[in-house]
Amino acid sequence: MKEKFENDLMLNTMMGVSMCYACHGKRATNEGVNCETCHGTTLPGKSIEETHAKKYEPGLADLKKPDFCPKCHEMNNPISGSAIMSVYSEWRKSDAGKKGITCQECHMGKSGNGLSYHGFDSGVRDIGIYKDDLAVKEIKLDFPRISLLLENRVTGHAIPASCGTRLLVMELSFRDVNGKEIYTLAETFTKKTELMANLMPYKVLKNSQLQSGEKRRLVFQLPLTLRGQVSEVIITLRFYEVPDEYSGDLKWANWASEPILRQTARF
Repeated sequence: MKEKFENDLMLNTMMGVSMCYACHGKRATNEGVNCETCHGTTLPGKSIEETHAKKYEPGLADLKKPDFCPKCHEMNNPISGSAIMSVYSEWRKSDAGKKGITCQECHMGKSGNGLSYHGFDSGVRDIGIYKDDLAVKEIKLDFPRISLLLENRVTGHAIPASCGTRLLVMELSFRDVNGKEIYTLAETFTKKTELMANLMPYKVLKNSQLQSGEKRRLVFQLPLTLRGQVSEVIITLRFYEVPDEYSGDLKWANWASEPILRQTARF
């Protein structure tokens, strides 16, 4: 399977084998992040022997720098120049980046044995990592409008921290006095991209990610037929995944996480 990518001129020229194969190779061959993903990567200007010599020196110091991370977590289309994935750039502009708090300090903190944590958790594996990172406040119903404030408390990057295949969705379920659902709304936060020849993300069409530290005021309009009926709203935040070709489009979701947050407001 890997030979297919190595011999594909389009993929190799546009994105490079390592970038494409990491996501598009067979899962049986490349199951997520393994040792070689980081420790088998050659640092600029160094051989693999220098990068990961015995006793992890001298490459260990470089592996601890945030500049090591954009190899996978930053992707610009070489033709359009569009920032398809910009987690590293988001970190540089964030409060964490300005304070010198590295990616590794948050995501690979010291475990009980004094070694760096190598779990590489994500919302797919453990939705609990986002506990307290998102907040919904100031929920107000001024019929027919309902408004609220959504806050991203992550100090280092946007949410969702990915491209258009990962969506953060806010679901609002409006209930009457008996608890019966009478209306629903959904708001999507993602980086919607356009594919080039159905092959690779070409450019960003719309970016609605919640940036690090951002507080966004959202206002929704309810149908006039609901006047006097809305007793409460249940707000749920969760992640969805969609295929590459349906970037940012919730109706093509093929996976949904457990709720990150579920909150009820009564009126």
